[in-house]
Amino acid sequence: MSGASLPPGPRGLELTPAGVSAAHYLPGFLQALARRYGDVARVSLGPARFILVSTPELAKDLLVDHDERFEKGRGERRFSQRLLGRGVLGSEGEFHRRQHHLLMPIVHAPAIDRFAQVVVERAVRMQDGWRDGQVVDVSRLLDETTLSVMVEVLFGASVDGSVGSELRDALAGAVDALEALPVPVLPVSSRLPLPANRRFERAVARLDSLVLPMIAERRHGVGDGDLLSSLVGASHPDGEAMDDRLVRDEAMSIFRGHKTTGTALAWTWHLMSRHPDAEARVFEEIDAVLGDRAPTADDLHQLRYCRMVIDESMRLFPPAWMLARRAVADHEMGGFRVPIGSTVITSSYVIHRDEHVHANARRFDPERFEPERRGSWHPFAYFPFGGGPKMCLGDDFAPFEAVLLLAVIGRSWRLRLAPGRRVEPLPKATLKLRHGLQVVLERR
Repeated sequence: MSGASLPPGPRGLELTPAGVSAAHYLPGFLQALARRYGDVARVSLGPARFILVSTPELAKDLLVDHDERFEKGRGERRFSQRLLGRGVLGSEGEFHRRQHHLLMPIVHAPAIDRFAQVVVERAVRMQDGWRDGQVVDVSRLLDETTLSVMVEVLFGASVDGSVGSELRDALAGAVDALEALPVPVLPVSSRLPLPANRRFERAVARLDSLVLPMIAERRHGVGDGDLLSSLVGASHPDGEAMDDRLVRDEAMSIFRGHKTTGTALAWTWHLMSRHPDAEARVFEEIDAVLGDRAPTADDLHQLRYCRMVIDESMRLFPPAWMLARRAVADHEMGGFRVPIGSTVITSSYVIHRDEHVHANARRFDPERFEPERRGSWHPFAYFPFGGGPKMCLGDDFAPFEAVLLLAVIGRSWRLRLAPGRRVEPLPKATLKLRHGLQVVLERR
């Protein structure tokens, strides 16, 4: 590797327009960077070095083949750990791998099938008061619904009751307070007497005052059938179980991704509204499979086209649209040198929209997910939830929930984009909709 050169990228005066482009719309900047400089590209800002890798093979190299040479950035981990503690989203190394292996059976099929009724009931409740011709922000409604689902799935408490309502408010308050914190440039940032820090500490204290007693109750057999009970009862092959604090941290790790489903489904409705042929096929399938009844987990394998539409939506607007890792050892990628300390980025947004990876990549084409077409893909031609040992825990639950929500809403309603409303992505932790999604409700 000593003879390998650093990757190409913008330098000198080129950095100013590059910075403006990145600030305007980072996913588009990464696309342009890959197109101009190739599969491995570099942007250096002072001592900081960012390297973008933009092929499925290199994404696999980063996230799977040489995962031990890369870790989440220290600032990112410090930020996550303020809410998630030692949970799987904020940990690294052998401890992370051990926890990830422990949690996977808890949050994947068939363990999650029992929560289908919760999803369906919340989807029905979301439609209370809907009127033909009404304009609603369905993105906001879906976020509220998936929050309510997660409260009940995790803690067995309906938000229609006082306990569930208090939990919902405490969880949402803690996440909002976390996202309002300043970027933790230094390890001491969290200890500074800043108003945002104090607000966050109060929010976490309120949350812990609710969650920790519930964990203690599960230890004594109170409550059953929710994910918190599964976490309390989980143990490693050597018999070691999690203490109360780690159960709390992993519950927060599972909760943290609750907005993924709402965002993915909002993009799905946006795309369906623009592609009436696909929308018609979705409604036809829902009617044929369900008739006048509500869906169950057993119906999911028959709602194949609904799942393909959601998958195609997440291809174009992937939830985990960018992943960053810090090199903890020297490495070589695509024939270029990646020095220790570099931040290596891969973007599913860039790879999913690459014409070398997907034919007609900008086209909305759910049928590309037919098994005979998808079978020839590289494993990282589609990775909306990341991949490898640090893959998002919600990669099973989010599509499960999204198909059920789509089926329940689609039984009765068509959602049309409201005239004159802008729809554009806002790249945050997930690829949100900057202005929400204003739709006109049409009863089918």
